[in-house]
Amino acid sequence: MHQGIVASADQDVTFEEVAVLRKHDVLAADWESGAVALVCALNHVRWAVFRGVPHRAGADDARRQGQDDTSNTSVVMAKLFELLPDILRRIQID
Repeated sequence: MHQGIVASADQDVTFEEVAVLRKHDVLAADWESGAVALVCALNHVRWAVFRGVPHRAGADDARRQGQDDTSNTSVVMAKLFELLPDILRRIQID
């Protein structure tokens, strides 16, 4: 598990743009969580997003990322579910 900066995007991030994100210590780019955050903020709802990232940005190519997603998603999600009770205790969400 890593804690850090997640970039919000409104379009796909190209492999060339990954280098710029890395210069700013961005760990991941995410499209969906920004919308969730905005809707929750507008409605005064507490929220948290837990993301599992099954591939590294800038891997060899899109085909390789697809292979990584296929082989790693179940592992990442199993670990996230294992950590979830501790995460919830740390941020005091019931």
